[in-house]
Amino acid sequence: MAASESVPPSCGFVPFDPLPVRPGLYYRFHHPAVPLDVEHARSVPMHDGDLPEQDGWSCFADPHSLWCYLHALDWLSAPEEVDFHERHVVAFGGSQIGTGIDHEPLVMPEGDPELRLSWHEFEQRLSVTERPSDTWAPC
Repeated sequence: MAASESVPPSCGFVPFDPLPVRPGLYYRFHHPAVPLDVEHARSVPMHDGDLPEQDGWSCFADPHSLWCYLHALDWLSAPEEVDFHERHVVAFGGSQIGTGIDHEPLVMPEGDPELRLSWHEFEQRLSVTERPSDTWAPC
C-alpha cells in the first residue's frame, strides 16, 4: 500500500498520537491569560473559599487523572460554567512541592510547556492513551 493511501480504521490505524506520560511531566487545565511560570504558580481551592491559596500549580501526573478530576468537579457536565474554548490543557515539566486539598500534586513548573491542547484535541488523544493503574482516586 502506498504511503498516500489511507488505512481503514478496522486495520488498527490510530489517527491520534497518545499523550506522553513520564515522571516529571504534569497535566493541567489552564487559562491562557495566566502565564504558566513559577511567579504565577498558585492554586486556589475550588471547594472552599475560606482556604488559603497554595504554592504550586494544581495538576496531575497523567492525563486520565486530569479528566477524572474535572469530572469529579462536575465541570464536564456544566460547560456553561467553565469556558472550554478559553482554556486549554497544558503538559509541562516540573517538580512536585506539595499536595492540594483534593490530594492532587502541587507543582512548580520548569521551562516552557511541552504541549498546549484544546479540550477537543486533549480528549481525542486521551482516547488512545493507556490509562495507568494509579489514576487519581475518585475515578
